[in-house]
Amino acid sequence: MAPHSGTVRLGLQATRPVLGKCNVQRDAVMSALSSGRKELVLPVLLQLREAGRSTLDTLKLCDSIGRLLRHEDPEVSAAAALVLGCSGSVGLRHQEELVILLRHPHVTCRTAALSALGQSGVSPQRKDVCKQVVVCLTDLDSTVRIAALRTLASLGATRQAEAVSVRLEKDQNPEVAGTALEVLGRLSVLSREAESFFPPEVRAQKCAEMLGHPRTRYFALACLCQLGDKAPSLLAPAVVRCLADVELLIRQAAVAAIQAMAPAVAASSEALQLLQSSLQSASCAERAAAANSLAALGQLASAQANLVADLLQDFSEESSGSNGRRAPPQMRIPRCAALTALGRMAAAQFVDRVAEGLCDRNWEVRMCAAEALGMLGQASRGHASTLIGALRDDAYLVRAQASEALGRLRSVEAMPALAQAFEDVSHTVRFFAVQAAGEVIEFAEEFGHDVFKLLEDPDSEVRAAAVSTLSRMPECGPSYAGVVATMLADAEPVVRCAAATALARLGAAGLSLSEEVSACLEDPSALVRQAAVDALEQMGLRQSLAARPFLGRSPQAGQKDPVEGLGLYYKSIMLKKSDLQLSGRWVGEGIL
Repeated sequence: MAPHSGTVRLGLQATRPVLGKCNVQRDAVMSALSSGRKELVLPVLLQLREAGRSTLDTLKLCDSIGRLLRHEDPEVSAAAALVLGCSGSVGLRHQEELVILLRHPHVTCRTAALSALGQSGVSPQRKDVCKQVVVCLTDLDSTVRIAALRTLASLGATRQAEAVSVRLEKDQNPEVAGTALEVLGRLSVLSREAESFFPPEVRAQKCAEMLGHPRTRYFALACLCQLGDKAPSLLAPAVVRCLADVELLIRQAAVAAIQAMAPAVAASSEALQLLQSSLQSASCAERAAAANSLAALGQLASAQANLVADLLQDFSEESSGSNGRRAPPQMRIPRCAALTALGRMAAAQFVDRVAEGLCDRNWEVRMCAAEALGMLGQASRGHASTLIGALRDDAYLVRAQASEALGRLRSVEAMPALAQAFEDVSHTVRFFAVQAAGEVIEFAEEFGHDVFKLLEDPDSEVRAAAVSTLSRMPECGPSYAGVVATMLADAEPVVRCAAATALARLGAAGLSLSEEVSACLEDPSALVRQAAVDALEQMGLRQSLAARPFLGRSPQAGQKDPVEGLGLYYKSIMLKKSDLQLSGRWVGEGIL
């Protein structure tokens, strides 16, 4: 179908904010949003949502998008709400309209408004937002009730735990009750107040019940994953049995729950026996999931290394996925799961057999073998040359993983090959190669210029890694301080963060540029501001930070307590942190 006449094509990419030099005609975007015509507005909103928060901050379209919340077409209103959710705290100024949208007759608008509220947080002027969300827990539509529960979880609304527990007990929809269980698990680890509505006996009972039903099994596993060491240890065998489920998502959730409950699973002889049985199952998917679970246990399961190593000769592969999505190799291919498990178990006695995986005809097996060699650390030093050869592999993910492994081995002899990988067509390979170079560059500073050229790389992650690597050269690094300082003006926050951190690492040369770092204290990105604080602290300039207002501020009279809804126990901790920030003692002292 041909595009509508007048449709604005932004040409934006996710994580690529438009700053300074920009080929987006903001006036054209504003014109499309102001037109009110659905065929013009919806494509722009979709592109803005995909472009992300940085672009929204740059184009400053929040008010124009906020006006669309009142659009007569519910599809437009819902799309506008979802975009505001992506805008973060900037969207708080339209929280009133989002709360009103919670009462919209169309389900899509109510769910979109809930999603936006969960992403943007709560405005100090709206103390009743969580209460308004709680009202949606009794909505006639189950999707709205589920969205309301997830919003409360995103907001950390521990004071609403009682309302969530009511949904768990009374809601007749299995998915709603399951979501309530998962949310209670998340809230109960945030405060003792919320935990009181989800005591250990209730956790054990509800999780056991829901593990027994296909429609609620995933939610029970997700809840156990959220609870971590607070999960009922007696459920460890039941969780392991879920590895045999026909659904990929269930098996993945079971692996995640086993990792969260690792000590309990490792201490349960029944759970370990079930894992051993699953390793020898007739189902390829179950064998892979069992090996992946042992990988999640890591060295706690080192006694099972021999059984896992047997899977290195298992050449089967599970072909089915979930909803058309391809499963991770460790969940489909027993050999991949075994390689990862041996690496995480630190099973150095099998290093030679792990290295053989670099010659496998399946690129996913080669990738997992490279990763495992990196995890085995110095035990893999004898296979450094094989990893260097893997930098020429046809699969870019194998090249990337081999680069990371060489960095973990701190293999100086790999530096020439890593320098060649700086020119790889894949930005993923370039990133891992320059990051690996950072581990050995102090012994090979003659490659500093090769790293320097990556400051012009089109990928922000590569530029950030290059900045960090340059600062790790003890002799030549200080001479690059001025160049690193120019990266404080980079369009991407991740690069500005790396530049501030790098200058702090460059000693006297970086200290001479402390004013440039101080300017980052006013950066629009909170991550950059924090990186500047950390850098100035490392430079010994703490005194100038004590009075900075953004480091922490007690709530003013009439304003909302910033930790309201997090529970009384957690609130006391956060208020103590705020006081320490105000005094300047929080920065760098590791308090709390």
